[in-house]
Amino acid sequence: MNRKDIGEYFSSEFLEVFQSSSPNVPPDLDGLIKPCISAQENEMLTTMPSADDIRREVFEMHPLKAPGPDGMRSLFYRHYWLIVGDQLVAAVQSFFKEGWLLYLLVSAMFATRKLLIVIELRERKKAALQLAAKYKVRADWLRAPKASNASWVWKSIERVKDIIKLGACKLVGSGNTILVWEDPWLPDKSGFIPKLRAQVNNSCLVVSQLLNSSGSGWNDILLYELFDRESIVAIKNIPIWSFGLEDRWTWTKYENGQFSVKSCYRLITKGGNSSSSVSLTRKIWKASIHERLKMHLWRTTFNLLPTKDKLSEFSPSSDTSCPLCNVETESALHLFTHCHIARAIWFGSCWNIRIDRWQIQCSSHLIELLIDPPPSL
Repeated sequence: MNRKDIGEYFSSEFLEVFQSSSPNVPPDLDGLIKPCISAQENEMLTTMPSADDIRREVFEMHPLKAPGPDGMRSLFYRHYWLIVGDQLVAAVQSFFKEGWLLYLLVSAMFATRKLLIVIELRERKKAALQLAAKYKVRADWLRAPKASNASWVWKSIERVKDIIKLGACKLVGSGNTILVWEDPWLPDKSGFIPKLRAQVNNSCLVVSQLLNSSGSGWNDILLYELFDRESIVAIKNIPIWSFGLEDRWTWTKYENGQFSVKSCYRLITKGGNSSSSVSLTRKIWKASIHERLKMHLWRTTFNLLPTKDKLSEFSPSSDTSCPLCNVETESALHLFTHCHIARAIWFGSCWNIRIDRWQIQCSSHLIELLIDPPPSL
């Protein structure tokens, strides 16, 4: 058998496999499938939507849902509708005209990205000024009462006031804008505010009034009349060369005085429970286990699992009973330790663990025992 015979063999076999057997097709084959859409519904589905219809649908979508071909969600189109709205309408209507989506929209989106970046930078500054004007943000914002009818964005910003007070302090320059008894201005003193020695009638005293007549140093007589010894020491630690500068804010929890999320996070995690949580988190991420299991342990530690007790916060009328035992409310602690089904699973493992004998107070305690078990276990 030569090469030609082999080629003819394969050709004949493929022709036999892929050629039609000429079956008899019933003439009423289309009638076997009954239409589920009426002619009126079909006309409504194929009618080209107007620009108002397309805009309404986009603005009624969830802002983080339905990404388009370019990966952008509806929030993008809603925010920049004045720029890209006409292109989006043209893309959707082209689908009803020609039966294909106008993918030119994708390149148009990328072309407008540079423009949007410039606009976004300008809008950030503009938005900050608008927020400051709307909620009357002044120099006394840290000690001012919280706005009662503010938006959720502004309420979220005001929740961090107490954290900012732990590290925000004013650097004394001229001292003309710093109130002695109200503004934080002593970086070497706890709370940054001096302690009063005697009753003072002048509650609007500014730091510049504590200087001597020449403005080259502090008025020692006035300092000893107003402040206690600890406050006087903190005041005299302020360098004299700064008196010619402007008063400004500084962040005392970072070396360069600039606020950073990292330094703020370290500040709020100094407590005992927080530091232990940070230590446990590090153990979880450094453990030699699968990444998905690490994520699950981390979510359990901070009680972030979507258990029924957590879901009931959003739907109070929903059932909160455990689906395994139907006895208690389903929580992370119950799901892993208190439920009798969970206890049977623990005991049925290769280690025969009696989880009911462990004195577990919270879900993070359970994860800590699993990640770093004591010798007694």
